[in-house]
Amino acid sequence: MQDIQIDLFADILIIDDASTDSTALIAKQNGAACISFVFNLGYGNALQMGYKYAKENGYRYLIQLDADTQHDPCNIPILYNALKTPSEDGELPDIVLGSRFMKGSGVYHPGGMKKIGFIWFGTLVRLFGGGELADATTGLQGLNRRAFSHYAVFDNFDAR
Repeated sequence: MQDIQIDLFADILIIDDASTDSTALIAKQNGAACISFVFNLGYGNALQMGYKYAKENGYRYLIQLDADTQHDPCNIPILYNALKTPSEDGELPDIVLGSRFMKGSGVYHPGGMKKIGFIWFGTLVRLFGGGELADATTGLQGLNRRAFSHYAVFDNFDAR
């Protein structure tokens, strides 16, 4: 993984889903904002809290990076720039997906069950979505305000 100073161009928010390590303390010691849940509320609720925070604080873009070390933070500027780059028809994307397999990322070796999951979800995307994704279960995503504002308003994000 490359060393990059994200805080030079972006605010950092850590969602601490009732971790048992020192996540909140380390985040605060390093100058990052941190929202800590008292109880583990799950992945979807952690995401939605980040979306709500971004909406309520007037952000135009949000980059989501799972903290499981499968994604290299060096790709954050790439996603950010992709969100601001119009397509050939002049449209800006609402969502940009990263991949554990992006150029410049650290080496990621998924286990057998994860490989099966990648194939399964990739097949579903191809069959029902009509497209290809390099990493259909990615935890590295960029969203513009319209996209994260849409997800921020659900009462029970995990149930949708």
